[in-house]
Amino acid sequence: MALTVSIAPRSRARASLSSTITTGEYVSVSAQADVERAYLEVEQLSLQGEFQKERAELADIYMRRGLE
Repeated sequence: MALTVSIAPRSRARASLSSTITTGEYVSVSAQADVERAYLEVEQLSLQGEFQKERAELADIYMRRGLE
């Protein structure tokens, strides 16, 4: 005797929508991680080539935020 499970069309649509939303969220998070990784690489290269300039830029950022 085989057990057959029937899923109502509305439930299938919800499951499909949920899967689509999950996939979209994964793509969004992955893209953001790629952007951040690339930005960190640029900053690391800047630090290697122009340490004093990068240090002054960072100090300026903190001073504009009120840190002395």
